[in-house]
Amino acid sequence: GADALAQGKYDQGRILLHTMIYTYPDSPLVAQAKLLVFYAAAKQGGPRHAGSEKLLRELERHYQQQGWFKQ
Repeated sequence: GADALAQGKYDQGRILLHTMIYTYPDSPLVAQAKLLVFYAAAKQGGPRHAGSEKLLRELERHYQQQGWFKQ
C-alpha cells in the first residue's frame, strides 16, 4: 500500500491498506495503515473526501489513548 501511495496510485494504495486493516485488525501496523489511508484521501481532495473525517477522529482517539495528543 505504501509503495502504491509513493507512486501516486492513491486508490490502489487505499485498497491495499484497507485490506490489511480488515484482514489483520490486531496488527500493530493498523494505526500506521489508517494514517496512510487518511493521507491518500487528503491528497485526493482534502478532509472532505469520503471517510477521511471519520478516520481522522479514529486516529485522534487512538493517539490520545497512547498519550500522543492531549484531550
